[in-house]
Amino acid sequence: MELLVGQKENLLVIARVVKQVILDIQPQLPPEVTISSFGDSSTYISDRLNLLKNNAVQGLALVVFLLALFLNLKLAFWVGMGIPISVAGAIAVMGTKWIDYSLNDITTFGLIIALGILVDDAVVVGESVFNERKKNKDAITATEIGVRRVSTATIFGVLTTVAAFSPMLLLNNELGKILGTFSGVVILALLFSLFESKFILPAHLASIDIDDDHISKYRISRYWKLIQATAQNTLYGFRDGLYAPAVEWAIKQRYAVLILFITIAVVGIGLITNGKVKSVVFPEIPGQVIRYYVEQGITESPPIHHILKVVSGAYQGEIYAELTPSVERENADTMSILHEWQKRVGTLEGVIDLSFSGSDEIAGGFAIQLFSKDEGSLNQASKEVIGYLSKIEGVRNLRDSLKGGQPEIHLTLKPQAQHLGFNAQDLAIQISNRFGGAEAQRVQRNNGEVKVLVQNNEQARKTLDDLMQTRLKSQNGDWYPLLSVAQFTSSYASGYI
Repeated sequence: MELLVGQKENLLVIARVVKQVILDIQPQLPPEVTISSFGDSSTYISDRLNLLKNNAVQGLALVVFLLALFLNLKLAFWVGMGIPISVAGAIAVMGTKWIDYSLNDITTFGLIIALGILVDDAVVVGESVFNERKKNKDAITATEIGVRRVSTATIFGVLTTVAAFSPMLLLNNELGKILGTFSGVVILALLFSLFESKFILPAHLASIDIDDDHISKYRISRYWKLIQATAQNTLYGFRDGLYAPAVEWAIKQRYAVLILFITIAVVGIGLITNGKVKSVVFPEIPGQVIRYYVEQGITESPPIHHILKVVSGAYQGEIYAELTPSVERENADTMSILHEWQKRVGTLEGVIDLSFSGSDEIAGGFAIQLFSKDEGSLNQASKEVIGYLSKIEGVRNLRDSLKGGQPEIHLTLKPQAQHLGFNAQDLAIQISNRFGGAEAQRVQRNNGEVKVLVQNNEQARKTLDDLMQTRLKSQNGDWYPLLSVAQFTSSYASGYI
């Protein structure tokens, strides 16, 4: 039984209910019958949500600590609140009928990526207001001046990031649906971060007391002020002693600096072009399920949790191996298990398409097309291309579509068959009649004709052995086994004309 989850349903709740139902039904079944779940994605989603929670907590703590260290503890707290407010706003809006996003692995990944840039504008606004509050004792006026001074820079900073993610929303294919959802969540979080830094944060910053000149009666507070003073003096020393002189020199030698950065950019592009720096457009993202086409035996033992074998046709089969959770196999990652499996299987005789997959396939690979009027030249070129690609690290699951046509069996008369009273036409007609059907008569029906075909029953013309056991009648009226009359050769139809 396959259980599908709706777009708006809670996968974690459904998975918990399914496990409970299995526990309730299992005692009612015979001992030799067991029920187990396969392809449970709730563990993966739980790990993603825990990662989002941990990243949010760590990011919030880091922002609050650094701002408290160099500025003010109360200011740091309200600036850090931009993270949960932005994430909560994005989650609330993406579930509406206008956006219609669900909380899944793609959207949570987008939120994880957005965590690193959510408080950038809030930090800039907070630092500007802090400096103005030091100069102007009127809290509301100083806050207005501080926010206005950096409003243009922060607004356009967020909008340029939004513009960078927007093209992904315009992709109209399967990959575009994935990237569009990802970028849409990031854009929502950024817009809520911008709204929070301009309309919510200033009200909180105007209401807090940032005057730290008075001496506290608590020892821990005095120690904290000493740590703040040390950190701020170190930062000011770096600014005045190194950063400011470097900026001044760069402005005076602006052309030399421009040439230097252009040179660095050219060197970087050259390293990528020459392969010195490896680049992967769509890297492998390890999943929880390994997929292996063409049925093959495997030992069901850790780190494999479940094995599912699927025969989807006379010539095609698949094996799905569900792995145990990653925390239970720290020394065996998904891709290493997959590569070891692929190495042990090796090359199988008669297999057209043999591929292994243990990652989330985003782009689906690429295809190289070869054209030739001569099939022999095309076949040789295909072998050379596959041989070259197989030597490249990371290239796997190569497939030659020239061999991807239907298998064919060629029957050729043996020399002695002519002495027995057979020719090529007799061989073709009798085999065609037995397996394809022979026209016995035509019946007139209304304005058309109906052909009446006579052929062997389906069970007698279903397998290759049925063909091997066929007996043919010679022109002399004698019957002979097919194997004594014709010889067999097999090949694949190229599929091209």
